[in-house]
Amino acid sequence: MNAADKQIKDWHEAEMKMSKHTPGPWSYRKVPRKQEWEIDTKRCPNLGHESWTGMAVVFGCDDDPKMGKVVGEANARLISAAPELLEALELLMKYSARPSCESLHHDKKYRHTALEPCPAEANLYQARIMAEDAIAKATGEPA
Repeated sequence: MNAADKQIKDWHEAEMKMSKHTPGPWSYRKVPRKQEWEIDTKRCPNLGHESWTGMAVVFGCDDDPKMGKVVGEANARLISAAPELLEALELLMKYSARPSCESLHHDKKYRHTALEPCPAEANLYQARIMAEDAIAKATGEPA
């Protein structure tokens, strides 16, 4: 193993200990002549297996090849964005304080009385819960 390969291997092992998943960025590519897309990463193109370099395969539906191709590629795009989506959610949760109702109102359509619940605040609260749940699902940690 040359020095560059050792450095990549050491970096990858350190990342895996911290995040428990293959570090991003991930990409996807169409497998020629098949309804398949391969999820891959540039930082760790060979995961120690002799026969493949991809981390996962996403399949389209052969029952409807035209729609199967559309859905399969859309799923591959979403999966390949997972590391960046997780990182963005974690940063948002870490650095965004829960704003006050007043700071959420930029136009008059959200005005309400003090006795009414704030719809903007309720929506933001729900989004934060969804983000916490998604992070827990991605990391395997309890929400």
